[in-house]
Amino acid sequence: MQTVKLQRFVSSSGHTGTVWADPVDMLINGWSPVMSTEDPTTGQFRKISRRNLFIRHLPDGPAPTSKDQILMDGRTWQIAGDPSDWNHGPYNHRPGWVVTIQYIAG
Repeated sequence: MQTVKLQRFVSSSGHTGTVWADPVDMLINGWSPVMSTEDPTTGQFRKISRRNLFIRHLPDGPAPTSKDQILMDGRTWQIAGDPSDWNHGPYNHRPGWVVTIQYIAG
């Protein structure tokens, strides 16, 4: 198991910007290799890196949302889209969620 930091979204407004809560430890089972692409509308100077993160079940809190962010590998990754909930299998097995995270450079 590995640990990353989760920052939950708090609020957003035009005057104060976006606010996230303090980072908290979150256990993960692992992650996929990075897949990166270049944005064709902005050229080769904008690279979008994505990976899947396999998050362990959080008994004390809700699943991460698309507004939360992950601190990992010295970068701040945004959660892209809704998490895939794998907690509804047989025998009350609750392995967790799969989220796609992305980092945009350039």
